[in-house]
Amino acid sequence: MTALQDREPFREAGVCHRGDDTEREMRPVMSDHYLTEREVRMSARLVIADYGADAATLARMRVHEMFELSDGAGAVAWARILKAVQEIQQREFKPS
Repeated sequence: MTALQDREPFREAGVCHRGDDTEREMRPVMSDHYLTEREVRMSARLVIADYGADAATLARMRVHEMFELSDGAGAVAWARILKAVQEIQQREFKPS
């Protein structure tokens, strides 16, 4: 996986990290456990259940925390959860 491909989930979720990309490259995701789409959706629903309207904010904060810890796999996982939270909230909480 190239560095550009590794950043794609963050761009899709509208997440950016502090600092210039040229200053700090993200590490490629080298995790033994990659979250399945089902696990991402389940995690998103739990975050929504716990944090309600603030769920996306919480997930975005977790992405940034993972960046600060240089945890590329964790940041990618939280970016995927953030994207799922946004999709679920948009679909389920649309004004009538």
